[in-house]
Amino acid sequence: MFVTEEASRQLRSSERERFLKDEWPAVAERIQRLGLSVQDLLTSLGNH
Repeated sequence: MFVTEEASRQLRSSERERFLKDEWPAVAERIQRLGLSVQDLLTSLGNH
């Protein structure tokens, strides 16, 4: 299967839009509910 670079960009763009619209609000709400800070999240990234 061959996928052009443009098709790949379009798929990635579509996936980003879907994530921000459909998934991110729930993730952001959970982060807030748990009282996590931006620093908590960035530190966690460095630990994995």
